[in-house]
Amino acid sequence: MIVNTYMDGRLVDSAAHSAQDTGFCDGVYEAGGRIRPFIFAPLVLTDDESLVCAGPNEELGTIRVTMTRGTASARSEEPYLGLECAVSEIGAMHERSKKAGVHAVSFGAPEALGKSDGCVTWTEVEDKPFATFTFCYRPLELLRANGIAPLRSPPPLPSQSLRGKKRASNSQAGGSGASQRDQKRARVEAIKSEDSAFKVERADDDANFSAADDVSSLEAQLVLLQKRIADAKAAQRAGTTVKREISPIRVHSSSSSKEVIDLT
Repeated sequence: MIVNTYMDGRLVDSAAHSAQDTGFCDGVYEAGGRIRPFIFAPLVLTDDESLVCAGPNEELGTIRVTMTRGTASARSEEPYLGLECAVSEIGAMHERSKKAGVHAVSFGAPEALGKSDGCVTWTEVEDKPFATFTFCYRPLELLRANGIAPLRSPPPLPSQSLRGKKRASNSQAGGSGASQRDQKRARVEAIKSEDSAFKVERADDDANFSAADDVSSLEAQLVLLQKRIADAKAAQRAGTTVKREISPIRVHSSSSSKEVIDLT
């Protein structure tokens, strides 16, 4: 299969591909094992009326790839020398004949190629390609305006930038105060060790005080119980009776009424 690549209507590459092969086209090949990579360049506009008669370039802003069935006839180890005819640049265009966009495909400075895989000579079998792919390219700002390309990310909020600066200043100040932090950490550890020893001693003292308090509390309860027992025995011997107080609540009896009064 023969794959031809056209940029803005100009044939820039013609390559042979066998079944299951992949390839790419990244520039125009020149003699001497060099390649000129594809780049975008601004269109040159002019008010020269003589260019109006030439008519607009209908394929400006397009990349077209055609695929045609063919048969490879020979293969050589010589490097690919590119197309027989040099690819011309897009010249000046009249302001009124500009189709769309403000740039076109151009070619960069020549670059040396690496080791070449050789060159294949083929014979085309079919006159017309069996597949054609046309890609349209436009300026990035135009694509963003039409919702095709994503918009630019908004700038960071001022608060975020200030926080970033604050963190940066803190990190710078942290390096100079590292020794001070180490000294402070050592003092804190020493205080913690002294405090832990003091807590152990205080715990022992608290345990002794707690045992003494328990003994005193039990003795006081014992004295109170003994006093209550003595009072109860004295009241029993004297035959003291408990006087019942009259309830202030009065319930009127009625033979015809069986109402229940809740006193709770």
